[in-house]
Amino acid sequence: MGVYPEFRGRERLRDRWRIKLKYPQPVNGKLYYSESYKGLKRDAQAKEARLRAEFEVAAPVVDVSRSITWSRFVVQHYQPHAAKILRESTVRARKYILRTLDTEFGRLRMTEIQTSVIEQYVDKLVRQGLRPSTINDRTKVIRAVLRYAKELKMPCGKPEIATVPDRAKRRVQAWTPAQVALLLESVSDLSHDIFPMVLCLAVTGMRRGEVLNL
Repeated sequence: MGVYPEFRGRERLRDRWRIKLKYPQPVNGKLYYSESYKGLKRDAQAKEARLRAEFEVAAPVVDVSRSITWSRFVVQHYQPHAAKILRESTVRARKYILRTLDTEFGRLRMTEIQTSVIEQYVDKLVRQGLRPSTINDRTKVIRAVLRYAKELKMPCGKPEIATVPDRAKRRVQAWTPAQVALLLESVSDLSHDIFPMVLCLAVTGMRRGEVLNL
């Protein structure tokens, strides 16, 4: 959030800026504040700083004394809840992730789980070379735990947790002539009725849907 140039369509407006801020707590059901400002950019930035300070002062103070640690909340509240609503296989997979997260967040109070803490954790996982999908699986569980804490109206952090993009290009592997020949031979022996369809797929590279529509 901050100060951004303002546009009308593709045209950038002269000396017009858009001030955007996130409320510390929702205001009238809204999470974000937005205002159009006319003038110099430095004046818009000064106003953005003043508004941010005003919002922080006006935000209700969280009673940290009521906040329990991540480890205690997971054991006493989240795991029994997850066991009731999730499939057994999902519960087993989630237990492993929760044990991993406990080494990182176990001693932190739930109110301390903020954006900066999550960002540092994700950065560490990236440096360790973990795949984006693995990192996103862990942050998904963090979201689930915090979401349940909010449902119980327990004090907890409200971090912005971004998804790590998976830019890895998957290499397409083509079948070898020997593999195609073996496939056609097997289809001819086991299910001769679909042999023309499989042959068409192998020779043309058409999709299954395209062949079925012929």
